[in-house]
Amino acid sequence: MRTLSPAMIAALTGQETGEVFVFLVTIEHPELGGPLRFSSDPTERHSTDPLVYKTVSRDDDYYYLPMAPVLPLDSATAPPSATIAITNVGQPLTIILFAAGMFVWSVWQGRVKMMTASGIVLVTIIVSTALKLITHRGRPETEYAANMMFQTFSFPSGHAVAATVGFGFLAYIAWISLPQPWNVVLGLAAIIFGLLVCVSRIYLGAHYPSDVVGGILLGLIGLFIIVYVVKPLS
Repeated sequence: MRTLSPAMIAALTGQETGEVFVFLVTIEHPELGGPLRFSSDPTERHSTDPLVYKTVSRDDDYYYLPMAPVLPLDSATAPPSATIAITNVGQPLTIILFAAGMFVWSVWQGRVKMMTASGIVLVTIIVSTALKLITHRGRPETEYAANMMFQTFSFPSGHAVAATVGFGFLAYIAWISLPQPWNVVLGLAAIIFGLLVCVSRIYLGAHYPSDVVGGILLGLIGLFIIVYVVKPLS
């Protein structure tokens, strides 16, 4: 079964125009004297005795043969909705808004270390964007990557950078600030979700594995500075 192009799917699911879609099938085999060509269109009569219908395309005759072509649904090749939800929630914009909110709150509260930590999250994401412009690495040739709203370069994965430093920072806050067992539960939840975001980028075909690994390493550098140098909750 062949996946239809976006243009074909749009035509099939769009507003009715009265036009008829015709499927032309060509069968070739070394043991055949020549290719067999069939059409799904019974509207063009070629002869009445015997009764024959055919379609002419590029000077080739396609003879009518009753057929019921099965078209794949969009969902047949679409990634699971859960994977899409994970990658959307874990996008850099989510982490930027979280870090920006923490930065503003820290300024309001006069907490310099927390303000610095939040700024490092933002700087780490900015560095990943700069690296994309330096490396100019193209994305994988996948349908998902081709249909992405924002066409950016591939290395490093911005999602992986943001998820590592952002959800890692969130896990750090939960581990230090919350009472047991909630510190463990929410800390692990943040780490697991961050890992799922990273894996989703490979699964969806948005990045090569090396893009995600590079993003994780960059995110870990930012997280290391936050936890062991800045120590915002000490």
